[in-house]
Amino acid sequence: AEGLPSRSVHALLETRSGEYLVATARGLCQFHAGRGGNAFTTYLPGNKPSENFITALMEDATGRIWCGTDGGLFEMLSGHTFRRQQLPVPQPPQERIQVSDLLEDASHKLWVATTSGIYVIGKDGDVQHITKEDGLPNEWVSALLLDKQGSLWAGTRGGLVLMRDGNKGGKYGIQQVYREIEGVQCVDVMALAEGLDRAIWAGTQIGIVRSVPGSPGVFRILTRAQGLIDRTVTALATDRAGNMWAGTEGAGVMKIQPAGFTTFREQDGLASDRVFSVLA
Repeated sequence: AEGLPSRSVHALLETRSGEYLVATARGLCQFHAGRGGNAFTTYLPGNKPSENFITALMEDATGRIWCGTDGGLFEMLSGHTFRRQQLPVPQPPQERIQVSDLLEDASHKLWVATTSGIYVIGKDGDVQHITKEDGLPNEWVSALLLDKQGSLWAGTRGGLVLMRDGNKGGKYGIQQVYREIEGVQCVDVMALAEGLDRAIWAGTQIGIVRSVPGSPGVFRILTRAQGLIDRTVTALATDRAGNMWAGTEGAGVMKIQPAGFTTFREQDGLASDRVFSVLA
């Protein structure tokens, strides 16, 4: 009723200029706060439905807006026009580049997580494509995280990956793959976040995988036995107080504190118990 072209919303971005952008399944929307009626203006990056299915949004250090879609990567130019970023074509059976997440690292390279591996775009436009041949346990990469120590993590359908730094003259690669956590094989990672204690949190289909602070490479699993309300955790975010917020596949949102869990579901006012994204 307010002009949103689709109920399916995958990402939100507030730009440094104060613009609100909304990623939907039918285009990129600009939200006009305070306007009644038609509060959204919709822009279409491409000509195909897949190219207008927006999955990820990011503003880089220079102020450029990047739109990840189900049909490739686009840069939003002035006047809300778009330019496709050319990337190496994935190997069959992949027919197009489906973007899952976007990240800018400390050297201002753009990382693009896709269902066909990771693309790393340098400031000079050079592109490195990281696939299973380079050590990825699975080319479906769902999430990226740059932690406070400068390490870059990737969540894949086949495990949690610590990437190798390529800033010192070589190419980026795989430093460590965590396929098994406490005896559980092939952890399917869908979300990543870092706690104030620098612990790495991963939302998976078996619960939350959390690193042990002070013990590099050691992870533990939080499941229903520890109080989780759903096995499948689809979104994670840390608030300023240090609380971790977890969105789930079908049981709403959890606020995780040292003292325990607080749950918010449809009966508490959520429009749906199925949560895709959390922002704190």
